[in-house]
Amino acid sequence: MSDYQAGKDIQAIQSRLDILEKRLNQLESSKIGHFYEYPSSLGDLSTEGYYVSRIYLDIKHDLFTFRPTSEIITSYIKKHRPNWDQPFSAEALANRIIEVADALLIDPRIFTGLIRKESTFNMNAVSPTGAVGSTQITLIAVKEFMDQVGMTIKSKLDADRTAVDFFRAAVKKLIPNLDPSI
Repeated sequence: MSDYQAGKDIQAIQSRLDILEKRLNQLESSKIGHFYEYPSSLGDLSTEGYYVSRIYLDIKHDLFTFRPTSEIITSYIKKHRPNWDQPFSAEALANRIIEVADALLIDPRIFTGLIRKESTFNMNAVSPTGAVGSTQITLIAVKEFMDQVGMTIKSKLDADRTAVDFFRAAVKKLIPNLDPSI
C-alpha cells in the first residue's frame, strides 16, 4: 500500500470517527425517553425490547467496513517476507487469515500481526522452546488449553481457532476490558 493510499485510509477512518463522536454527543445530550430509562415491568420490556445505542452498531459496522482486503494482507505479507519460500502462496495465506478472522469475528489485522510477530510468516518456524507453526503456540499450551475448554482438534480450522482463542484469552487476561470483537 502506498503512503498516499495509507493517508487516504487514515483520513477516511478519522472522518468516520468524527461522525460517530458527533452522533454519540447527540445521543448523550438528548437523553430521549426510554433510551436511558429502565423498563418498569416485564411488559414494558417485552413491547419495547431493550435499547442498544446505535454507536455500538456503528463501531461494529466500521470494524467490518474497513476490513483489509486479501490484496492488502498479501502485500503486507510480501513486504515482511519478500523471499517467499513457503509451500503455498502468500495469497492463499492472506485468504486463510481472512477466513479464520471472519469465523472468529476478529479484525484480520490482529491475526496478521500475531503471525508476523511470532513467525514472520514462516509456517515451518520452530522456536527454541518448541513452539511451532505460524502462531508459535507450543504443543503443550494447545493441549492444556484444549483440556481446559474440553475440546479436541479435528481440523485445520480447529487448530487455527484454538490459536486465536488462546491468543485472545491471553490478551483478555492482560486487558480485562478488551472488546471481544477485536
